[in-house]
Amino acid sequence: MAPEPTRNVADVPAETVCVAASEALRTSVRELSGNVAGAVLRALGTTLPSSAEEFARLERQLSAIAVNMIVGPVLAAVLHELHASQAFVAASVTNARKTRPLQVHRAADVSLTLAHGAIVSAVTPYATPPRPSRKKRRVGRPRAQGRRGLGGSGCYPVLAKLGFLGCRSPAYWSAVARAAAEVGSYAEARASLASRGLEIDYKTLRCVTHQVADAGLEARRCLENAAETRELEGKRVVVAFDGGRVRTRVQDKRGRPRKETGRVGFDAPWREPALVAVYVVGDDGKKLPGTRPWYEATLGGWDAQFGLAVDLLRRLGARHAREVVIAGDGAASIWDRVDDLVGATGIPPARVRKFADFWHAVEHLHAVAELLPASWSDEQRATWVRYRRRALFEGKVDDVIAAIREHVLGRNAKLIEGEAEYFEKRTHLMRYDKLRAANLPIGTGAVESAIRRVVNLRMKGPGIFWDEANAERMLLLRCRLKSGRWDDLEREVYAQTAALHGRALENSRE
Repeated sequence: MAPEPTRNVADVPAETVCVAASEALRTSVRELSGNVAGAVLRALGTTLPSSAEEFARLERQLSAIAVNMIVGPVLAAVLHELHASQAFVAASVTNARKTRPLQVHRAADVSLTLAHGAIVSAVTPYATPPRPSRKKRRVGRPRAQGRRGLGGSGCYPVLAKLGFLGCRSPAYWSAVARAAAEVGSYAEARASLASRGLEIDYKTLRCVTHQVADAGLEARRCLENAAETRELEGKRVVVAFDGGRVRTRVQDKRGRPRKETGRVGFDAPWREPALVAVYVVGDDGKKLPGTRPWYEATLGGWDAQFGLAVDLLRRLGARHAREVVIAGDGAASIWDRVDDLVGATGIPPARVRKFADFWHAVEHLHAVAELLPASWSDEQRATWVRYRRRALFEGKVDDVIAAIREHVLGRNAKLIEGEAEYFEKRTHLMRYDKLRAANLPIGTGAVESAIRRVVNLRMKGPGIFWDEANAERMLLLRCRLKSGRWDDLEREVYAQTAALHGRALENSRE
């Protein structure tokens, strides 16, 4: 068994303990390598593969040998070496105690799931929060036999320090959560993982995915206090907003269960996930090659979304950017909050430009054309839109408004007047000539593409309904995945592993 960790760990730094690879560990690895060579030679046999099926079978056999004879045994030996270091164990306990008070009780024998599904055993310290005093303990009827109640408040400090979620290694939970976020459903994720030799049941897949997402959400809540990175210093930055549509599932228990299925009905209201995309453009106005965008999305409404945008822009140092362009469609839910966003982030107003998407404005021109008198032919309507679009493209918004007002007549006068007011209220957001002269975009295609890839391709479709909490989790995972920032999510989870061990974070929210 691993030695009991030092009880007094208050003076042990949590980030400075390094454990050297011993000669015994190196010798063990050399022995494993020799055993692997024999297994590989047996897999090769006397004749080499001569067909696609035989070659694929050999590939799978070699992959299994690598997992069973290298990955698992080597990592098991590494874990044993780390647990043999009292200094490392004590530092791990100190690190875990940063999240909440803990008492180390014993070393427990646990089964760990590693990359590619390898299972190994390890003896690791187990810690729990201190028991409440007698005065604070709940008084009531004793718990019935077999009823465990709300548990899972303990953790494995050494495993938490190494990035384990419960008893699952970082490479394992990252691969599982990524598969769940990449494909169209959990069933597809299971099939994708199985094709790579990783068998996982549906319940475990959901549990791991939720744990990873919860860690990311918790890290996002702490973004307000994050240190400024100045990643946007001296750059031209576009901040674009847009919303999508997701159908949610709200349980309605007022009715009786259906006789056919025994299930109670539910409501399925549409919700709007709000998304912000932040990206850097060059002097030519195009996305800077080699850069990755930042995405944040939430079902919490536009106030919550702008709060996320403020925290993100503060952390990235948007106030030091050379120029900040804020874009969106013409929705008042966006533009009524932009001035507050600029003030909260500390961006000098002189460096800020704003515009409403050009193509959304053109859609309103088409709406006006449909309201023109019935005597107009389709060709006349198309010509009218073409001339007005050219004027809009050149920044002549006043001419467009005048052309619309010429037709405030007849039964559609009120609707046409509403379209004219739409342009009047957004005149300052439609100076597309000045944007083009400054080599800046005039459309919001980047954020609309993000909505499609983050929301529509995974979360929207016939017969798809989402619990709101699960939708929020998937939005975060998809944002990190589709922005190319899965490595950021992994770092966020590493910072939360001590709190997430044994569902402690989940219990704290109930």
